[in-house]
Amino acid sequence: MTTASFSVAADVVDREVEAITTSMTLAEVAERFGRTDLERLPVVDERRRLVGTVAMRDLLARGTF
Repeated sequence: MTTASFSVAADVVDREVEAITTSMTLAEVAERFGRTDLERLPVVDERRRLVGTVAMRDLLARGTF
């Protein structure tokens, strides 16, 4: 086996992640999506802990985007 087969996620993780916060309005979330080419964004709380994700299609379904 090569050493690459023993790699873990921490070896390749990107800590500079485009995220939205739980306090952002849907209009702000839509604006954030408009500035990226991402289809899904992580949602973090005030301590930057992951609480979930929002997909662009979620906003489209609500007529927000």
